[in-house]
Amino acid sequence: MLLPLGFAVGGPGLGFFTNKLTLGRNKVLIGALVASLFGWFVLLFLQGRTFLYILPPLFLFSASPAGGTAPIMFTITRNLFPPELMGTASGLMNMAAFVGTVLYQPFTGFLLQQFPAAQAGMYSFAAYRACSSFFSCLLPPPSR
Repeated sequence: MLLPLGFAVGGPGLGFFTNKLTLGRNKVLIGALVASLFGWFVLLFLQGRTFLYILPPLFLFSASPAGGTAPIMFTITRNLFPPELMGTASGLMNMAAFVGTVLYQPFTGFLLQQFPAAQAGMYSFAAYRACSSFFSCLLPPPSR
């Protein structure tokens, strides 16, 4: 329930930061991605029942930045390309999310299957931690 609420709050929130505070689209986009990544890293490294009270606000915090990143990325794409290429660039931008999902999900399943199952059909926390750590290593270094 809090993930969709985070998406709903994140879109207008990031729009406010982009337009009203004149931070610039690139800075807001990178800040949103870093904030969302921070929330998922907290989930990655905290485990056990003692941290269950953190989960609802953490889901809201992690989803809020993600709700507004797609419109910002489409705006950046629109501004980067001339009008005669804008349709193609927007189409490729839209398709990139689907292609990423098509590649990411089976590969994640493959990585999780490299670990022994905790129970039938369930993977251990160590498997998820290793999988998330692997994908974190694929992040590009910050540009200057």
